[in-house]
Amino acid sequence: MKIFEKYAGKYGVAITTIVITVLIMFFEFFWKGTTCVVSSPHTDIAKQFIFFREFGFGELKGGNLVLWNPFLFSGSPFMGNFQSALLYPLNFVFLILPIEWSINVSVFIHVVLLGVFMCLWVRENGCGYLPAFLSGVLLMFSGAHFPHIYAGHLTNLCTMAWIPLIFLCLDKILERQLWKWVLAGMAAIAMQVLAGHPQYVYYTAIVSALYVILRLIFTPELKKTLSPLAGIFLMFFGGTLLSAIQVMTGMEASGESVRAGGVAYDFAAMFSLPPENLLTLIAPNMFGDLQFNQYWGRTYYWETNMYVGIGGLTLAVYALANGSKREHIIGILILISTVLALGARTPLFDFLYHYFPGFNQFRGTAKFIFFVDMFLSYLAGCGLNVLIEKQGAETDRRVVFLLICCSLLAAFIAGVLYLTANHVLPVGLWESFLRFIAKSKEAYIPQELYFQNWFFSLTSSFAALQFVLAAIIFLFNAVVWNIYSRRKGMSVFLILLLAVLDVSIVAGMTKASFGIREILPGGLVKFLSQVDKEKRVLNLWRPNLALTTRVGDIWGYDPGVPKRYAEFIAFTQGENPNNASQYVNFNRYHPLLKLTRLGYILVPTEKGFKVHEIKDVMPRAVLVYDWLRLDEKEQILREMSKEDFDISRTVILEREPNIERQVCKSPGKVRTEILDTDTMVVEVETVCPGIVLITDNYSKGWKARSLLFHGDRYEVLRADYTFMAIPVGSGNHRIRLEYVPTGYIVGKWISFGALVLYILLWGWYFSIRKM
Repeated sequence: MKIFEKYAGKYGVAITTIVITVLIMFFEFFWKGTTCVVSSPHTDIAKQFIFFREFGFGELKGGNLVLWNPFLFSGSPFMGNFQSALLYPLNFVFLILPIEWSINVSVFIHVVLLGVFMCLWVRENGCGYLPAFLSGVLLMFSGAHFPHIYAGHLTNLCTMAWIPLIFLCLDKILERQLWKWVLAGMAAIAMQVLAGHPQYVYYTAIVSALYVILRLIFTPELKKTLSPLAGIFLMFFGGTLLSAIQVMTGMEASGESVRAGGVAYDFAAMFSLPPENLLTLIAPNMFGDLQFNQYWGRTYYWETNMYVGIGGLTLAVYALANGSKREHIIGILILISTVLALGARTPLFDFLYHYFPGFNQFRGTAKFIFFVDMFLSYLAGCGLNVLIEKQGAETDRRVVFLLICCSLLAAFIAGVLYLTANHVLPVGLWESFLRFIAKSKEAYIPQELYFQNWFFSLTSSFAALQFVLAAIIFLFNAVVWNIYSRRKGMSVFLILLLAVLDVSIVAGMTKASFGIREILPGGLVKFLSQVDKEKRVLNLWRPNLALTTRVGDIWGYDPGVPKRYAEFIAFTQGENPNNASQYVNFNRYHPLLKLTRLGYILVPTEKGFKVHEIKDVMPRAVLVYDWLRLDEKEQILREMSKEDFDISRTVILEREPNIERQVCKSPGKVRTEILDTDTMVVEVETVCPGIVLITDNYSKGWKARSLLFHGDRYEVLRADYTFMAIPVGSGNHRIRLEYVPTGYIVGKWISFGALVLYILLWGWYFSIRKM
């Protein structure tokens, strides 16, 4: 009880205020009785996560932890796909609430957690209630965080929420408050891993390492003992062990995905921060917005917006000018994170891509702007704390002068842009800028727009308006700082209020919602409920609908597509298999698609959906007696595409089966029974040795054993480039084919042992505190 009273008194006011602030922001989604989902109907919640969560946790409620997803990409790992987040504890809401409420509650919880953990970090570093509250609000509603709600990036939001807590634990460990914060840090790392977005986990590790190195360099007294470094190692190592079940299962699946061995350089370079988007620090909608004026800048709004409010930015600069070594370290990290966010636009990216382990697994270095905004929010809290404690009038007047100068500069830029839009001033510079963006091929609106006169006038006029707003906000800040410099005391609330209103209003402009019915058209769902579920479809509108209808799709919307399968599909569409990724342009039907059991192609039209039915479909399993052994991938695809190659009679294997080839005149019989998502039973009757070709994707995790003879095992081979084959001898066979990856088996026991030890360590910690 004493501990509760201590921490309630220390944090209660700030945390309660943060919760109330978030409730106000999401008021309409919780108190108007709406069943809308807080996101855009055109982004990832609508395209992916509604189906992923409904499928994964629907199965979990029935007692099935889904390891294999049989409904997308002709079969692919599910739990091994980090974004499934099946083991993330805070996803319990998906087990008890309807899907739309679950998503809204999950978003709300993680926005609050981000603000609370940011508040704790600032508060524990010596700042008061108001500075801690301000830092939490600025980060929650920052441009690098809040627009991801519109984008439907559910796993991004869940993973980002734990980052400030990790940095708090690092600070405490460096200050030699070891055991409690090492254990808390382990939990934070584990939760971040389980939350489902490995790229943010990886980037957190990079920035954390830089933070620790800078603290050691600039704080010599920290180097006297090795205990802080040992504690930090234990924190990350222990967190990894706690989440080993997800880490090892995910790494095994990733080793067979399109990300295996790293992505192509051009792919990794995508979504680097455009340098011009640094202007979003003062003009967040400079290049358009998400609701009223279409975003026309490079990459996406939510990847490149850095706004923490002009009030927050002013306080951050004030903290740098008046702060201690820690604030200066944070300033250096802001610069480093910005350079990392620029990605392929700097020479550093080339070095990191080729030589830094793991860096070539991801695209979108602009995600580093989250750390920029987090550190700016931290500094803003420190700046407000300096104002409250020191109240130096001379410095305050300098800030007023600087803000007035910034206001005049913003007004001048607005005037130039306005006169340019009306052709009073030369238009060449703005026209060149628009053409540069168009030719970069990093903008996602029709390229021809950038060469239209009306678009020239629209964009320059809108940019002028944004700088007018920036000039006004700078001026308002100058006024309230001037009031503070004269009166001190309670007038600090004006600075706080303006900073909170500024960032909250911009964040509120990015809110959107949609109804479930918008993404589940009744006619399509009804049609899919009537088709033969042994066949697959190609849904060119919303392929992840397969998880709801339980009708398999030969493609899907997810980066976890198996690499071999992506190469196979790319080959059928006339593309270079070596360049295969999660994106493919379906433009033709190829006879090899029979292997995917493709029965229906669903093409969206203005009037609904057009269905193309394909009659010639292979069954789930077929018994063949002839095979070729080929080693080279390109050779396999060339052989399969020959006109005289019969995929129903001959299978291509990459190593010799453990049976003898015989000419067999009896066709034999094969039948399959699906037990659950991960398991099927294959029954075979044959008078000759043969190969059971199964038209589901191969993975190393597939295991086959006999149900007739205890202990007997069967080989599971890769067949026809990406599918499965089981060699069988003559006679009757009843085979249990199950997906159980080694990483899952090993990781499960490591996590279990680590969790037991973790609980014991907490018990030991509390026991010695009482002594």
